[in-house]
Amino acid sequence: MIVEVVPTIRLPRNIGIFSYNVPKTMEQDIQIGQIIDINFRNRNVNGLVINVKKIQKNKKFKDISKISFLSPVITKDQIDLIQKISEYYAVSPGVVARSFMPSIPKKVKINIRRRKTEKRSRQIKELFLWTNLNERDKKYSEIIKKNKDKQILILVPVIEQIDKMVKDLNLDEKDVFKVHSRLTSKVKYFKEWLEILSGKPKIVIGTKMSIVLPFTNLSTIILDSEHDWNHKQSDINPRYDSRKVSEWIAEKQKSRLI
Repeated sequence: MIVEVVPTIRLPRNIGIFSYNVPKTMEQDIQIGQIIDINFRNRNVNGLVINVKKIQKNKKFKDISKISFLSPVITKDQIDLIQKISEYYAVSPGVVARSFMPSIPKKVKINIRRRKTEKRSRQIKELFLWTNLNERDKKYSEIIKKNKDKQILILVPVIEQIDKMVKDLNLDEKDVFKVHSRLTSKVKYFKEWLEILSGKPKIVIGTKMSIVLPFTNLSTIILDSEHDWNHKQSDINPRYDSRKVSEWIAEKQKSRLI
């Protein structure tokens, strides 16, 4: 058995996918979306499994070292998105994959139970113009109320607006996953990651880094203050516009985009 792997390191744009053999002892466990350890150019690095081929072992390929976490933590939709961002923004898949992959804390054992999600109609893209905050808050609150059994993503331009949004919408802190670059608890972030992966209803409010989450039950994406240039990631790689990426996610997830 052979796997196609994206090493999560900086590489030239046209070099990013490599093949590795799967040892017999790991064949029953290997899955697309897993994070594995590989030996790459004489050093140990993380890799993302993007494809599994049930063919004979190839002597040219190295064996994978180990599976870092038994359950897949990256969805197939995310893998498609990684490849799309890589092609569209001319950056190596490894750089993009690294930004998508969560840090897996040691001694975290959680069983992921995927919830059944019904098929939705095609995405509806809507432009919402509001004249005052009360009008905006009423609209957002209605969306949250109608989709309480779904996942909702509210993208804000800057970190400081996250807590303000929670307060303006009168949301309970325990119902909200706040995502931004100043998060300190890797354990909490990874647990929230797995809950989103399982399809658990969740309100996510965050900055542009929120788009990397493994949504599996996403009903609505709200791009608040969509005109704000801070929705672009322009200071570090991968550089992308979260507004454009949100369109791709909405199309893939058949979600409503506001």
